[in-house]
Amino acid sequence: MNISRDPLFRRKEQPLYLVVPLYALFFLVTAALIALGVTGIEVAAGDERYREHIWVPVLLVISASVLFFGAAARLIRRRKSESGH
Repeated sequence: MNISRDPLFRRKEQPLYLVVPLYALFFLVTAALIALGVTGIEVAAGDERYREHIWVPVLLVISASVLFFGAAARLIRRRKSESGH
């Protein structure tokens, strides 16, 4: 008896990282990290004791911004390819 390994009733699952609600959660988390980093920059710039450590919130803002805008670009590209443009 020949049993098919790929039956018709099976559908391919969408990868978890492509689910839109997870993108929304990701955007919220990275926006919160950017806000935290900006606050850290303001505090470090205003207090002489923390000025030598200003690189930490700057690095946080840069890395969170790269993640935020990279994910936004990926989501925009995916929307354009789905709509047929």
